[in-house]
Amino acid sequence: MVRKYSGAQDINMFSLQALCLLAFVTVTGLSLGNAENEGFAAANWEELLEYDRTQIENYPQDAKHKVFPRDCSEVRRWGLKHIHTSGLYIIHPKGGTPLVVFCDLSGPKGDWTVIQRNHGSNNFNETWERYVSGFGSPLNDHWIGNFHLHHLTKQWIYILRVTLENSAGAIAVVDYYGFAVDGKTDDYTIRLGYSQGNITGTFNDNVKFATYDHDTASECASQNGGGWWYGNCNTPVLNSRTITWGEFCKGSCRRTVMKVRPVCQKK
Repeated sequence: MVRKYSGAQDINMFSLQALCLLAFVTVTGLSLGNAENEGFAAANWEELLEYDRTQIENYPQDAKHKVFPRDCSEVRRWGLKHIHTSGLYIIHPKGGTPLVVFCDLSGPKGDWTVIQRNHGSNNFNETWERYVSGFGSPLNDHWIGNFHLHHLTKQWIYILRVTLENSAGAIAVVDYYGFAVDGKTDDYTIRLGYSQGNITGTFNDNVKFATYDHDTASECASQNGGGWWYGNCNTPVLNSRTITWGEFCKGSCRRTVMKVRPVCQKK
């Protein structure tokens, strides 16, 4: 499978590897994202619970420590190599704003930035502006925010991993190589890349994000609720109380997690 890259050419596995190497050479000389010189506040600070705020591993202690990794893959590479525990960290995607995310550092094949978690405790029927800025605690049901997702995924060539658990306890995993989200002017259009996984079905590719109050194409968000890349009303939907994904779960999935990391894992 190939996907149309945002404003460029189609991408397959070979070109992904080439672009990954080019991106690494291009950005290794750049400084990491940093917070404003005066004061500090993560973009999603108000969404955090009091407990969450006490669990941030790299919270700045003073004005000299307000430089943060661009994503979770840089947590151990950038001055925090002693850390091997998954948890809350402040990241600052290039061109974006600092925010608190959950970093999954448990796997041997890369450190993941979690962008969504849905265990059914939130109906996800939020407004367009809430989906742009993000909502929920990164330790619980949440959405990272389309603004942040755009700036995060334009830094590198990314893998999106989707993990689902259905009502029978079966686990499914799908990876998308070349995942990216366009900016505001394109209504945060999704670019999936090619997929590998152990279940059939997939998201709709190259479609705009929609919510009940900002549904310019399919009107599926107006009918079904939630916020998603609706190409049609039968597409898999993960931002809803009734999680759907083809035959694997027809509105009966127990949980989902979406997380990203660069194709070229930086060590």
